Amino acid sequence: MISWMQKHRKYLVVTIWISTIAFVGAGFVGWGAYKFGGSSGGAIAKIGNIEVTNKDLQDKYSKIYNYYNQMMGGRLTKEKAKNLKLQDIAINQLFNDTLLLNYAKDLGLIASDKEVLQEIADIPAFQVDGKFSQSRFNSILQSLQTKTKEFKKSIKNTLTIQKLFKALSLNNTPLEEKTLFSALYLQDKLKVKITTDKAIDLKISDDEIKKYWETNKQKYKSQTKYQIDLVKINASTLNPSEEEIKSFYESKKFLFKGSDGKILPLDKAKEAVKKKVALKLAKKEILKKYLKFKNGKIKAQETKTLTANSLEIPMSKIVKAKVGEYIRAIETKDGYVCAKLKNIDSPHVLKFNEAKEFAKQDLTSIKKEEALKELAKNNAKDFAGAKDIDFITRDDVKKLDFLSRPEAVEFLNYLFSNPAHTGYYIFSNKVVSYKVVNQKLFDKALFEKNKKKIANGVKNIKQRALQDTLIKKLKQTYKIEKYYKTKG
Repeated sequence: MISWMQKHRKYLVVTIWISTIAFVGAGFVGWGAYKFGGSSGGAIAKIGNIEVTNKDLQDKYSKIYNYYNQMMGGRLTKEKAKNLKLQDIAINQLFNDTLLLNYAKDLGLIASDKEVLQEIADIPAFQVDGKFSQSRFNSILQSLQTKTKEFKKSIKNTLTIQKLFKALSLNNTPLEEKTLFSALYLQDKLKVKITTDKAIDLKISDDEIKKYWETNKQKYKSQTKYQIDLVKINASTLNPSEEEIKSFYESKKFLFKGSDGKILPLDKAKEAVKKKVALKLAKKEILKKYLKFKNGKIKAQETKTLTANSLEIPMSKIVKAKVGEYIRAIETKDGYVCAKLKNIDSPHVLKFNEAKEFAKQDLTSIKKEEALKELAKNNAKDFAGAKDIDFITRDDVKKLDFLSRPEAVEFLNYLFSNPAHTGYYIFSNKVVSYKVVNQKLFDKALFEKNKKKIANGVKNIKQRALQDTLIKKLKQTYKIEKYYKTKG
């Protein structure tokens, strides 16, 4: 995480704090596996001479959540975050950072107030016409519900850790760089033969399919179906007032940016703001209708039967509900719904005529792979008429013009992770048989071309090793007192 922070620090500072408001500002304090006492901002641990607060942990979790969410294209949910154990990651990283801060302070490597102010002044989000704007800085922090003192503390800690690792960084040696280069840029000269599935004549009888189904029938089941009563609110039917639109924009303007990354003025962002406000109003309305629906004062507008992977209505809350349970508010692409789970139709084994096509597809794939494997073994015995491929590295996808780019990447990754000099790789519709006829361990011209990349790679490897070793040592050096318990 530290190396990622160092690489992306200009980008990191503001987006991290924007993510914080989404969880901490909204009261996201449920830690699942941990039980913390005291207030939301109280101490949860003491490491060396530094107290770690619940607020520090909330901020760290939000930063990590935001990072993973961006890596997943905005599709990270709280359930996925729980499965990824982001809570554990947040605590470990917060404790590690605090250990490093203790060590940096003992060495006198503390970021100065002047360095903190300069770092803040260099952040584009706080600039107007290329210059730092105090009013813009105050406005953004106010919209993020963040105190200036907290923000400066976060910047100072980040800069201090960066300063520590800069002081501890080690220069690369030529041997280290050549060793990494050789590992990454080993070159193979090949002979290859490609055989497609057109050379295979598969004939599968109904008896074979039925026999396969009989053996594997438990694989072929119907999906669980959920019968639900629905009450809907379509956001497009709601008309927010000008005052509501303006107020929402003023408090959340950082959400509305143009392609240049700059905040859009209200007149250009108005339609997008209106949709957000309408969605907010729709949620308020559905909560009112939910109470009436649950108390029998209104009836369901419609009844639907859906599976867990339905795209029409998000099903994450519904699949966890019990029959007869009401679900309060579910956001959809059009607005919000509340629901009552009427019935659950559990999966059952499909009859042969229902499962026949699925079983046929699976059996065909198995037989095709077996046939391709047999062809590959025969090709490996005789490379007469094979295609010659000059020296390639794992990056030379363009040289494999007989494969699509994804196939070439897949094949090269297999080739350079497999020690055998002769082998084959099976795709869904073809097999590539290969023979390594020569290898080149070090290419001086290629090394010079990629020297900067290799140097950075060596530096990162050494830094990660240094960080891991240092953290282990610091855990023995500084006393760690925990004021929380693990649930269960």
